[in-house]
Order: sequence, then C-alpha cells, then structure tokens
Amino acid sequence: MTRFMTLRTLGLVLAAALVPMLAGCFETKYSLAPSDTATVNLAYVGDFDVVDRDNPGADRKTRIAIRNLDGKHYLVEWTEPDKADKPTRMIGFTAEVKGVTFAHLRSLADDGSIPDTHLLMRVELKENNEQLVLHNLHKEFFDDKNVDSDAKLRRIIEENLDDSAMYDDGDMLAVRVQGK
Repeated sequence: MTRFMTLRTLGLVLAAALVPMLAGCFETKYSLAPSDTATVNLAYVGDFDVVDRDNPGADRKTRIAIRNLDGKHYLVEWTEPDKADKPTRMIGFTAEVKGVTFAHLRSLADDGSIPDTHLLMRVELKENNEQLVLHNLHKEFFDDKNVDSDAKLRRIIEENLDDSAMYDDGDMLAVRVQGK
C-alpha cells in the first residue's frame, strides 16, 4: 500500500485523516511555519479517490475529502471503502519551504482530545490540479537530527528537500472526483 505525502493545508488535512495508516511516518510538535499565517489553496479543496497502482481499475477506492475551514485550515476526511461509516478526520494547514508544500495534519479525536503532535508530509498537485500526490516523511531520517525547535525543523527540511532518504519509499496518488 502506498503512503501519504504533503500538499499544503490539504496535505495537512489529509495527513491527519491518514494517521491510523501512517505508523512509522514522521510526527512532530514543531512546525515549518505558524498555523495562523497559513492560507488555504483552494486548488486542494475537493474529493479525491486514491489510486491503487497495483489495480488502477479497482471499483472500491479510498476517498479523501478536503474542505476549507476558515481560510487558514483544511478539514480532511479519509474514508476507506470497508469503513464508509467511520471516516478518519483531520485538521491541517500547509507551509512552503523553497517552493515545496508541506502539510501539517492533526487528527480529530472522537473524544475531543487534542494530540500533542501532527503528521508532516510533502504534498503537491499535478495535471492541472487533477492529481494529488502525497509523500510521507521518513521517521527514521529525523531520529538522529535532534529536532528541538521550529527553526531547526525548517532548516533540516530545507537542506534535504531533494534527499530521497528524507521520504518514505513511494508516494500516494489520488485523482480528483469529477462533478464534486
């Protein structure tokens, strides 16, 4: 199964929705930018179906729904075909690092608790905003980096944007649902 990556706020929301499936992905209490300075990129808003690259014609697809909450944050719902009545919900925002978008996604717990950390992933739109590509950051890459501040996290990300070791293998591709 492919993993999830980041796109700005959409990516963040997506990441939050994907938390149960992202064991081993990079979670942190630090951010690449303050959430109150974030802005929603409306190109990320919509419904996307995750493509199973091993079986692209599969009828049952995981659905990602991304919505604009307040102009700064996204609401992301991740719905597995076998759990249509129990979507995973996340709130997120995006931040740019040298022109690359990263999503910060925090899960929305049923009990109302707020997690101390958020998932950080690289996100991008392709094919005239019809495809969403998510790249998880590789947790082990950060284990020896002693990330202890927002500034240090940003510096490490900036210095390693093109280092494949910073990312999990593979990515996740989702295609925009037409008519939504």
